[in-house]
Amino acid sequence: MTEDEIRLVQATFAGIGDAGAFGRRFYEHLFRARPDARELFPADLDAQVRKLVDMLESIVRQLRDEGRLAHEFAELGRRHAGYGVGEDDYDDVGAAPLTALREHFGDAFTASAEQAWGRVYGDPRRVDDRRGRHARAGLSAPWNTGARVRRTGAAAARSRTGAGP
Repeated sequence: MTEDEIRLVQATFAGIGDAGAFGRRFYEHLFRARPDARELFPADLDAQVRKLVDMLESIVRQLRDEGRLAHEFAELGRRHAGYGVGEDDYDDVGAAPLTALREHFGDAFTASAEQAWGRVYGDPRRVDDRRGRHARAGLSAPWNTGARVRRTGAAAARSRTGAGP
């Protein structure tokens, strides 16, 4: 990411205001796009929204530190792999924050801001690097852009028991 893109992402994130409302909006968009994903989460999303907001804050703070950011994404991928989420399960996850940002900011969410946020989620160099490292480790690449929640393995078991990410 360029320095201008980093500043734009950080400024946009700082302008969100009520991060909890933004997090809830994220999940509304995710579940609208992927109704089958809803059963992977607890009925009360407050703790999950806090986790999402904390993770986004951490990522936004670390945009200039590729090593720490790569570690953050690797940890995210490991956790989600443990929930049965695969590499091809991330498009809707990547689209949900962009949709929520567009909705929140309206016309103030410029094409440049959307492109910069898209790079956070899908910088081809990071995605390719994560994909390679995670494939070698048998893990899912985090925040690739292309989600389908599968009903196999751990995800299916969680959906039957009510446990979630």
